[in-house]
Amino acid sequence: MITMHNQRIITVTLLVIAILVIVLFIIHCIRVKGTPGNGGRVFVHGTYKLTWGKKTSQNPNYGAGADNCFYLNGVEAPTLMLKRGVYYEFSNETDEPIYFSSDPAGGYGGPGGLARNQKKEFTGLKRGTLFLRTTDDLPSSFYYQSSDRAYAGGEVKLLDH
Repeated sequence: MITMHNQRIITVTLLVIAILVIVLFIIHCIRVKGTPGNGGRVFVHGTYKLTWGKKTSQNPNYGAGADNCFYLNGVEAPTLMLKRGVYYEFSNETDEPIYFSSDPAGGYGGPGGLARNQKKEFTGLKRGTLFLRTTDDLPSSFYYQSSDRAYAGGEVKLLDH
């Protein structure tokens, strides 16, 4: 038989769990990351973890360029649909350098046209975090690529605000 004391313990426990779930949800929704050179903080609209793996026949670039490709959050070379005017975080856990380009092939040891604010010798980011701000001056379609291997990335499509 449940006593009044046990009922209070159960009620308080459930209340504490509910509050923790709400707090964790709020933290998840209002995720703020520190970035150097940008006043220290930006709102991150989405996060992508990059890994490197074998291309399969499901890849739109299968048979072209590299035998391997980027996987984003475990999905092989997906087309990304990103919103304009926000930041996205790309956490590269590989030794393969990522960069963004208007060139669908990638590779060739260079960053292409979308790295215009980087130093000339910039050839992509290995093992680190890259923040992409989807500004209005970016084309509506471009590519995430490896600067070492051709056709190892995928397309990025920008949606209006």
